[in-house]
Amino acid sequence: MGDVNFQQILSDIENNKIIPEDQVTHVLMKLSEVLYNERNVLILQSPIVICGDIHGQFDDLLELFNKSGDKTMQKYLFMGDYVDRGYHGLNTFLYLVCLKLLYPTQYFLLRGNHESRQVSQMYGFYNECLANYGHNGIWTLCNNAFDLLPIAALIDNTVFSVHGGLSPVCPFIDIISTFNREDELPSSGVLCDLCWGDPDCVTKWRISPRGVGFLFGADHVRQFNRLNNIKLITRSHQLANDGFKLYYPQNDDEYSNEKCNYVCEKGNYQPNELTSKRPVDGSLITVWSAPNYQYRSYNKASIMKYNFKGDNTYDIILFDANKVRIVPKDLPLNNSIYFA
Repeated sequence: MGDVNFQQILSDIENNKIIPEDQVTHVLMKLSEVLYNERNVLILQSPIVICGDIHGQFDDLLELFNKSGDKTMQKYLFMGDYVDRGYHGLNTFLYLVCLKLLYPTQYFLLRGNHESRQVSQMYGFYNECLANYGHNGIWTLCNNAFDLLPIAALIDNTVFSVHGGLSPVCPFIDIISTFNREDELPSSGVLCDLCWGDPDCVTKWRISPRGVGFLFGADHVRQFNRLNNIKLITRSHQLANDGFKLYYPQNDDEYSNEKCNYVCEKGNYQPNELTSKRPVDGSLITVWSAPNYQYRSYNKASIMKYNFKGDNTYDIILFDANKVRIVPKDLPLNNSIYFA
């Protein structure tokens, strides 16, 4: 086949069209060529917009871009979980892929725990591909591309971004670069931990109740930040009802890990409100970008705008679900007990 018009594919997706199989195949092959040249840990520069889970909520992805500004003039880092849960996982992923192919120095996609065969076969993406094309070939090609997605990013040598969390056997960011990521996510080890881990009120590493990855606490975050000379960890992976959640700020003298005293930024924010500038202060933040998650959670969503070259602060922009949501016919939503 001839060259594919990526801009036309973006337009077709925005008009809720199913992209022809040969075009999807071409797009995924082009993506693989690009990803082969990217590191396990991307080295990026601000200013940049950092985004969390989307989970197939394509209309809300458009809302995200409405609130962030011109999507052709900024850098974007997405921290994984493009598919599953929502109705439009394939078009969500393809849309971001086409943006990356059109603007390869502006769009960066990390791997989430749902960018794997085992998870995406269970939580909606596999069935979505079957419904669209009548076979699992596109699902297989997507997973081959998932295998190549970078695991983490380091922004301005100051902010470390990853989908899930930390690993007890990976105290240094440089260790991540020693692994071969071009495969299915393993069920244990560093790459697994980075995609599955969660912050919690613990003083020792604990096996996650998810059954995969580890729970970690304030001491682990502060040690990791100190050893790697960074100021902030950004991650997604967990639903945040307020759109974001800040953990373990360095300047909180009253913080007590033993008392499980999270510091969660809360307030009577209005949708789309730009919160006050926040210093990068040696903490960890969850950025969640899927509003009204699974169409039933009534949560807000957020994106983070970070600029080291300005005043080394970040802004959180909150937004609600897109008022126009298209629900495919005869496609059930996967509302299993597993919720992230």
